[in-house]
Amino acid sequence: MIGHLKAMQALVEALGFEVWLIDATGSKRWPRVTIAPAYGRPGVDRPLSDDRADIDEDVRVTSAGLTAESALGVAGRVREVLSPGNAWRDLDVQGRDASIRFLRHELTNTDRELADTATDRFPTYTVETFRLVSTPID
Repeated sequence: MIGHLKAMQALVEALGFEVWLIDATGSKRWPRVTIAPAYGRPGVDRPLSDDRADIDEDVRVTSAGLTAESALGVAGRVREVLSPGNAWRDLDVQGRDASIRFLRHELTNTDRELADTATDRFPTYTVETFRLVSTPID
């Protein structure tokens, strides 16, 4: 999975954004993007012992900025690079046939827990979900 997240990270970083995988603790830059695995696909139960190499999972992308306009603007640019026209986008992952597609916008909210120290503003963030499908190349 990490190769898939890094492929997504590279695409978003090419837009000029700071991109973190899983956790952005310690980041002081705005705007920023965090990419993390989400839940497995609904209706697909896989036991812990399942060792299949195929992936059909959701990935959450959080875009954050110091204004609502910034967070929503970043989310739109990220969505367009990861899923142009909301269509499938191939990912460059060694040994894999992998692609990702926008699924849904989860939420937009303001984080009232911790203000940015430089501006004393509370950051706004959006969370969007993408579907990742990947199979090994034989």
